[in-house]
Amino acid sequence: ITITITITIKMDPHSFANIHEIEINHVDLNLNVSFSNKTISGEAIFQCRHRAAAPAPAPTPDRDITGDVTSTASKCTSTSTMTLDTKALEIHSVDIDGQSAKFHLKAPEGAFGSALVIDIPPLLQSETKTEPETETETFTSTSTSTSTSTFVLKVQYSTTPKSSGIQWLDPAQTADKIHPYMFTQAQAIHARSILPCQDAPSAKFTYRATVHVPPWATCLMSAVQIHNDNDNINGNDIGNDIGNDNDKDNDNENVFNGTYRATVHVPPWATCLMSAVQIHNDNDNTNTNGNDIGNDNDNDNENVFKWHQKVPIPSYLIALVVGSLQSREVGPRTRVWSEASVVDQAAYEFHQTEEFIQHAEAIMDQEYVWGRYDLVCLPPSFPYGGMENPCLTFVTPTLLTAQAKTLQDGTVQFEKGRELVSVIAHEIAHSWTGNLITNHTWEHFWLNEGWTVWLERKIMARVHSPEYFDFDAITGWNALKDSVDEYGKDHHFTCLKPCLDRVDPDDSFSSVPYEKGFNFLYYLSRVIGEGPFETFAQAYVQKFKYKTVTTEEFCSFFRQYCAARSLDISQVDFDAWINEPGMPTVTPKFDDSLSSSSVDLAQAWFDINRMNKSNYKDNDNDGCKNNNAALERIQNLPDVSTWTSAQMVVMLEKLLDILAEAKESFTIVTLDQMGEQYQFNTSRNAEVRFCWQTLCIRSEGEFCLPCVETFIKEQGRMKFIRPLYRELYRSKFGKTKAMKWFVEWRSNYHPIAQKMVAKDLEISD
Repeated sequence: ITITITITIKMDPHSFANIHEIEINHVDLNLNVSFSNKTISGEAIFQCRHRAAAPAPAPTPDRDITGDVTSTASKCTSTSTMTLDTKALEIHSVDIDGQSAKFHLKAPEGAFGSALVIDIPPLLQSETKTEPETETETFTSTSTSTSTSTFVLKVQYSTTPKSSGIQWLDPAQTADKIHPYMFTQAQAIHARSILPCQDAPSAKFTYRATVHVPPWATCLMSAVQIHNDNDNINGNDIGNDIGNDNDKDNDNENVFNGTYRATVHVPPWATCLMSAVQIHNDNDNTNTNGNDIGNDNDNDNENVFKWHQKVPIPSYLIALVVGSLQSREVGPRTRVWSEASVVDQAAYEFHQTEEFIQHAEAIMDQEYVWGRYDLVCLPPSFPYGGMENPCLTFVTPTLLTAQAKTLQDGTVQFEKGRELVSVIAHEIAHSWTGNLITNHTWEHFWLNEGWTVWLERKIMARVHSPEYFDFDAITGWNALKDSVDEYGKDHHFTCLKPCLDRVDPDDSFSSVPYEKGFNFLYYLSRVIGEGPFETFAQAYVQKFKYKTVTTEEFCSFFRQYCAARSLDISQVDFDAWINEPGMPTVTPKFDDSLSSSSVDLAQAWFDINRMNKSNYKDNDNDGCKNNNAALERIQNLPDVSTWTSAQMVVMLEKLLDILAEAKESFTIVTLDQMGEQYQFNTSRNAEVRFCWQTLCIRSEGEFCLPCVETFIKEQGRMKFIRPLYRELYRSKFGKTKAMKWFVEWRSNYHPIAQKMVAKDLEISD
């Protein structure tokens, strides 16, 4: 039986923008980055058009999605206003087609910011215009509407220090400690604090940007760099000269003008002086006294960078980095960027990037469409493992695990490491699932992340072995259980498609969309077969590329695809997978050949701990150490010298699970024995440090406090700091320390991390 559900497209619950009425196809940005004021200022110019047959906003459709989904659209009339999302922005002026337009900012509404409401002149409310052909029309619009009128909207604005999507770092907070640093993080709804926009995943647009930065700085963006306005932008020449001592290339040059009207082009690292007075633009009257030359003024001797993103993207994928950066080439379309003291190690760690891209292209049978794939290793305060900004992936330095060795000639050589590069595979996978195909709203976030985890594991299985796919999936299942336990099994955030009406998407961020989404896809692959499912994945990309997708559309397409090929999916309970909270009702069966030794070792240490407990009297630690049975068992433990760090992490995670199920904790003696056995307290691997410190805190091992303090202050990745702060807060010995350390260190964390940790510690802003 086919059940047909008629729905209308729903307004995004996280955006004020009237996307259903007005579409933005392209944005031009002209921005100035001021470190002295900690602001980004300039103008955003939007190419807009009315939608003639746009679907009107409607309530959420029936959540029973067992049948096919069809949609109907009711026509809306031309609107008299345009609404954009903003947050902590100052709006200076608004023009439409060169004429000043009336506007007002509504009162702020928490995480959602303020609606910017702009009056549209009457003649533009119904007028039809002929649109010029531009290269921004290369891709099919995600809308099926036709245009009744087009117009150009220009907004002059500036950010403020309260903009949640921007972090400004003082020199002391950077690796090199010479220059300040700035980077943005727009996901999920923080783009509105960087520029006024339709801050919703369903609103895709192309963009160009011209960014003015101080002369010592390099600017990077989620786009391909252009060197003149007529550049065809093939994406192959970006970064050829930035950060390199190359006098032959004109890329990213500093331009200086002097009276007797000289224009001199020099490399990006160089400053030019002449026997003249400097001018800052061609219309400068120049007072000839030279008083402002050399002053600490962000507009003097600026570096100018131009960028173009030709593939339509949603606002959350706009990204900007400004700092003293260098780069190293690691592939034909990849450079790794970072500060001078970090860039060589980052290039060493991420040398497999091109291999990962090629595997993804083969798996999805779709070429990489973004031109460049560069990476920037950010300062430690970056709150995520990685961010899939197109053309420029952001990554955390917590991925760096190599050991540096200085040779006799003074050069530095790196050894081992490369233990956490699956994060790079994950961000590369987003180039297909997330960036090329995007969740329609944040309620469908699992379509971004579940698919990306699936593709990441496919990539890494090709790199390592087929068994790796299941090994990593087991760790993911454990992470999913942790998230469900943290929320509670009945919490709606544990649904694959949660209801997020007027809910800050940051609050729902967890392993659920990643791992529950992955397990749903994995289950479907078991139902129809691995080979047919890979073919379906390729068809899915071709069906939805350059578009946004809902859960209903995904399920409908899967059913239609299987029906056309006589694939039996009658056993799939779509409603249970998507709408029921908690763990999936179907437990996957993964190959545990790579994880079994880790599980066995975890059980051995659990047994050792019980032996120590049997000898535990009045906190007599010395007596515990003399438990001969425990010491003998330790001596006979398997050799782990050839283990990967991932195997050690699985061992620690399994041990935490066993202890939780038994409602037991480690004795201090057992912690000492384990720490000494594996040198956990001196590990460079962030994942190992996190699991080990979690075990110590849960066991009330107060001795771990110095190591925990160091770890949560040397980096700001929320995957690590949030759980550790929560564990301290719940412990008998750590609550006061957690509060004290967060208050001391709060300003060093990213604004998003500050907000989330404050909620964890029940600190009101």
